[in-house]
Amino acid sequence: MTADNTFKFNGIEYIKVKKYFSRLNSVFLIESLNDKKEKFILKDFENNSDMINAELNGMKIFENFSPKVYFSDQRYLVHEYIPGNTFLSSYEEAEKTDSDPELMINSFVEFLKTAYESAPGYILGDINFNNFIIRESKPEISRTLPISFIDYENVKPGEIEEDLGRMMAFALTYDPVFTDWKFGFVAEFIERAVKFLKADKAKMLFYAEKEFEAMNVRRRLEIDIPEVLIKVK
Repeated sequence: MTADNTFKFNGIEYIKVKKYFSRLNSVFLIESLNDKKEKFILKDFENNSDMINAELNGMKIFENFSPKVYFSDQRYLVHEYIPGNTFLSSYEEAEKTDSDPELMINSFVEFLKTAYESAPGYILGDINFNNFIIRESKPEISRTLPISFIDYENVKPGEIEEDLGRMMAFALTYDPVFTDWKFGFVAEFIERAVKFLKADKAKMLFYAEKEFEAMNVRRRLEIDIPEVLIKVK
Protein backbone atom coordinates (compact mmCIF):
# COMPACT_ATOMS: atom_id res chain seq x y z
CA MET A 1 0.00 0.00 0.00
CA THR A 2 2.87 2.35 0.77
CA ALA A 3 6.58 2.46 0.06
CA ASP A 4 8.70 4.99 1.92
CA ASN A 5 7.43 8.38 0.78
CA THR A 6 4.51 7.34 -1.44
CA PHE A 7 1.00 5.99 -0.86
CA LYS A 8 -1.57 4.60 -3.28
CA PHE A 9 -5.34 4.30 -2.96
CA ASN A 10 -8.18 4.12 -5.44
CA GLY A 11 -5.64 3.56 -8.21
CA ILE A 12 -3.90 6.91 -7.71
CA GLU A 13 -0.41 7.41 -6.31
CA TYR A 14 0.32 10.11 -3.76
CA ILE A 15 3.48 11.52 -2.23
CA LYS A 16 3.86 12.50 1.40
CA VAL A 17 4.65 16.20 1.44
CA LYS A 18 4.44 16.98 5.16
CA LYS A 19 4.40 15.12 8.47
CA TYR A 20 2.38 16.47 11.38
CA PHE A 21 3.17 15.96 15.05
CA SER A 22 1.07 13.23 16.66
CA ARG A 23 1.70 11.15 19.78
CA LEU A 24 -0.62 8.29 18.87
CA ASN A 25 -0.15 7.71 15.13
CA SER A 26 1.64 9.03 12.05
CA VAL A 27 -0.17 11.83 10.20
CA PHE A 28 0.82 13.12 6.76
CA LEU A 29 -0.34 15.60 4.16
CA ILE A 30 -0.29 13.74 0.84
CA GLU A 31 -0.59 15.07 -2.71
CA SER A 32 -1.48 13.17 -5.86
CA LEU A 33 1.24 12.70 -8.45
CA ASN A 34 -1.16 13.35 -11.33
CA ASP A 35 -2.05 16.73 -12.82
CA LYS A 36 -4.83 17.35 -10.29
CA LYS A 37 -2.39 17.63 -7.35
CA GLU A 38 -5.19 16.71 -4.95
CA LYS A 39 -4.38 16.91 -1.24
CA PHE A 40 -5.61 14.64 1.54
CA ILE A 41 -4.68 13.71 5.09
CA LEU A 42 -3.21 10.23 5.59
CA LYS A 43 -3.27 8.68 9.07
CA ASP A 44 -1.16 5.58 9.65
CA PHE A 45 -2.38 3.66 12.71
CA GLU A 46 0.31 0.97 12.23
CA ASN A 47 -2.23 -1.86 12.22
CA ASN A 48 -3.89 -0.77 15.46
CA SER A 49 -7.42 -1.65 14.39
CA ASP A 50 -8.90 -0.51 17.72
CA MET A 51 -7.60 3.01 17.20
CA ILE A 52 -8.76 3.30 13.61
CA ASN A 53 -12.18 1.92 14.53
CA ALA A 54 -12.41 4.43 17.38
CA GLU A 55 -11.57 7.25 14.96
CA LEU A 56 -14.17 6.13 12.44
CA ASN A 57 -16.79 5.69 15.16
CA GLY A 58 -16.08 9.18 16.53
CA MET A 59 -16.35 10.64 13.04
CA LYS A 60 -19.70 8.93 12.62
CA ILE A 61 -21.00 10.30 15.93
CA PHE A 62 -20.02 13.84 14.90
CA GLU A 63 -20.70 13.20 11.22
CA ASN A 64 -21.88 16.75 10.51
CA PHE A 65 -18.50 18.11 11.55
CA SER A 66 -15.91 15.46 10.72
CA PRO A 67 -13.78 15.51 7.54
CA LYS A 68 -14.99 13.37 4.65
CA VAL A 69 -13.38 9.91 4.58
CA TYR A 70 -12.08 8.69 1.22
CA PHE A 71 -10.35 5.44 2.18
CA SER A 72 -9.80 3.21 5.21
CA ASP A 73 -8.58 -0.29 5.99
CA GLN A 74 -7.12 -1.93 9.09
CA ARG A 75 -4.10 0.39 9.07
CA TYR A 76 -4.70 3.53 7.03
CA LEU A 77 -7.28 6.28 6.99
CA VAL A 78 -7.45 8.95 4.28
CA HIS A 79 -9.69 11.93 4.83
CA GLU A 80 -10.34 15.40 3.53
CA TYR A 81 -7.59 17.98 3.91
CA ILE A 82 -8.83 21.17 5.56
CA PRO A 83 -6.54 24.12 4.76
CA GLY A 84 -6.11 26.73 7.44
CA ASN A 85 -4.29 27.44 10.68
CA THR A 86 -4.52 25.45 13.87
CA PHE A 87 -6.41 27.11 16.68
CA LEU A 88 -3.18 26.86 18.69
CA SER A 89 -1.13 28.85 16.18
CA SER A 90 -3.82 31.55 16.05
CA TYR A 91 -4.07 31.52 19.86
CA GLU A 92 -0.32 31.98 20.23
CA GLU A 93 -0.22 34.73 17.61
CA ALA A 94 -3.10 36.57 19.30
CA GLU A 95 -1.17 36.61 22.56
CA LYS A 96 2.06 37.75 20.90
CA THR A 97 0.24 40.74 19.40
CA ASP A 98 -1.84 41.28 22.56
CA SER A 99 -5.02 41.00 20.49
CA ASP A 100 -8.51 40.93 21.92
CA PRO A 101 -9.52 37.22 21.90
CA GLU A 102 -13.26 37.89 21.83
CA LEU A 103 -13.75 36.73 18.23
CA MET A 104 -11.74 33.57 18.81
CA ILE A 105 -13.63 32.71 21.99
CA ASN A 106 -17.07 33.42 20.52
CA SER A 107 -16.24 31.33 17.43
CA PHE A 108 -14.85 28.49 19.55
CA VAL A 109 -17.91 28.40 21.80
CA GLU A 110 -20.28 28.58 18.82
CA PHE A 111 -18.53 25.60 17.21
CA LEU A 112 -18.68 23.60 20.45
CA LYS A 113 -22.36 24.45 20.93
CA THR A 114 -23.38 23.14 17.51
CA ALA A 115 -21.11 20.09 17.84
CA TYR A 116 -22.45 19.06 21.24
CA GLU A 117 -26.05 19.67 20.17
CA SER A 118 -25.51 17.35 17.20
CA ALA A 119 -24.40 14.46 19.44
CA PRO A 120 -26.04 14.80 22.87
CA GLY A 121 -24.17 12.96 25.61
CA TYR A 122 -20.86 12.79 23.72
CA ILE A 123 -17.68 14.83 24.06
CA LEU A 124 -14.69 15.30 21.77
CA GLY A 125 -12.08 13.95 24.19
CA ASP A 126 -8.79 15.17 22.73
CA ILE A 127 -9.17 18.93 22.93
CA ASN A 128 -5.56 19.89 22.22
CA PHE A 129 -5.79 23.20 20.35
CA ASN A 130 -3.81 21.63 17.48
CA ASN A 131 -6.87 19.50 16.75
CA PHE A 132 -8.97 22.53 15.81
CA ILE A 133 -8.49 24.21 12.43
CA ILE A 134 -9.56 27.75 11.61
CA ARG A 135 -10.41 27.23 7.96
CA GLU A 136 -9.25 29.58 5.24
CA SER A 137 -12.02 32.06 4.49
CA LYS A 138 -12.82 35.72 4.01
CA PRO A 139 -13.42 36.98 7.56
CA GLU A 140 -15.49 39.95 6.44
CA ILE A 141 -18.37 37.72 5.35
CA SER A 142 -18.94 36.27 8.82
CA ARG A 143 -18.88 37.44 12.42
CA THR A 144 -17.42 34.10 13.52
CA LEU A 145 -14.34 32.17 12.46
CA PRO A 146 -15.01 28.88 10.62
CA ILE A 147 -13.65 26.12 12.86
CA SER A 148 -13.25 22.39 12.21
CA PHE A 149 -12.20 19.55 14.50
CA ILE A 150 -9.91 16.89 13.02
CA ASP A 151 -9.17 14.16 15.62
CA TYR A 152 -12.03 11.88 16.64
CA GLU A 153 -10.40 8.78 18.11
CA ASN A 154 -11.07 9.92 21.70
CA VAL A 155 -14.76 10.75 21.27
CA LYS A 156 -16.70 9.21 24.16
CA PRO A 157 -19.83 9.61 26.27
CA GLY A 158 -19.33 12.27 28.91
CA GLU A 159 -20.14 15.66 30.37
CA ILE A 160 -19.23 18.66 28.24
CA GLU A 161 -17.61 20.18 31.31
CA GLU A 162 -14.86 17.56 31.02
CA ASP A 163 -13.88 18.91 27.61
CA LEU A 164 -14.30 22.51 28.77
CA GLY A 165 -12.29 22.09 31.96
CA ARG A 166 -9.45 20.43 30.08
CA MET A 167 -9.55 23.24 27.49
CA MET A 168 -9.05 25.71 30.35
CA ALA A 169 -6.03 23.76 31.59
CA PHE A 170 -4.53 23.50 28.11
CA ALA A 171 -5.13 27.19 27.38
CA LEU A 172 -3.23 28.21 30.50
CA THR A 173 -0.26 25.90 29.99
CA TYR A 174 0.79 26.55 26.42
CA ASP A 175 4.17 28.25 26.42
CA PRO A 176 4.58 30.78 28.01
CA VAL A 177 2.43 29.41 30.82
CA PHE A 178 0.02 31.26 33.10
CA THR A 179 0.35 34.72 31.58
CA ASP A 180 -2.12 37.51 32.32
CA TRP A 181 -3.37 37.30 28.72
CA LYS A 182 -4.07 33.58 29.12
CA PHE A 183 -5.92 34.11 32.40
CA GLY A 184 -8.01 36.76 30.65
CA PHE A 185 -8.76 34.36 27.80
CA VAL A 186 -9.86 31.64 30.21
CA ALA A 187 -12.01 33.99 32.28
CA GLU A 188 -13.87 35.10 29.16
CA PHE A 189 -14.10 31.50 27.91
CA ILE A 190 -15.71 30.41 31.19
CA GLU A 191 -18.22 33.25 30.98
CA ARG A 192 -19.23 32.33 27.41
CA ALA A 193 -19.37 28.58 28.17
CA VAL A 194 -21.69 29.13 31.13
CA LYS A 195 -23.92 31.51 29.16
CA PHE A 196 -24.14 29.79 25.78
CA LEU A 197 -23.35 26.13 26.54
CA LYS A 198 -25.22 26.12 29.87
CA ALA A 199 -22.08 24.62 31.36
CA ASP A 200 -21.69 24.14 35.11
CA LYS A 201 -18.75 26.31 36.22
CA ALA A 202 -18.04 24.20 39.31
CA LYS A 203 -17.74 21.08 37.14
CA MET A 204 -15.49 22.91 34.69
CA LEU A 205 -13.16 23.84 37.56
CA PHE A 206 -13.26 20.26 38.85
CA TYR A 207 -12.16 18.84 35.48
CA ALA A 208 -9.55 21.59 35.08
CA GLU A 209 -8.11 20.59 38.44
CA LYS A 210 -7.98 16.93 37.36
CA GLU A 211 -6.15 17.90 34.16
CA PHE A 212 -3.64 20.02 36.08
CA GLU A 213 -2.98 17.03 38.34
CA ALA A 214 -2.42 14.84 35.28
CA MET A 215 -0.10 17.46 33.76
CA ASN A 216 2.01 17.54 36.91
CA VAL A 217 2.62 13.82 36.41
CA ARG A 218 2.65 13.57 32.61
CA ARG A 219 4.70 16.68 31.90
CA ARG A 220 6.56 16.80 35.21
CA LEU A 221 5.23 20.24 35.98
CA GLU A 222 4.90 21.79 39.40
CA ILE A 223 1.63 23.64 39.02
CA ASP A 224 0.35 25.24 42.22
CA ILE A 225 -3.18 24.10 41.47
CA PRO A 226 -5.04 25.88 44.31
CA GLU A 227 -3.39 29.19 43.37
CA VAL A 228 -4.26 28.79 39.69
CA LEU A 229 -7.88 27.89 40.45
CA ILE A 230 -8.26 30.95 42.67
CA LYS A 231 -7.18 33.12 39.73
CA VAL A 232 -9.73 31.61 37.34
CA LYS A 233 -12.66 31.65 39.77
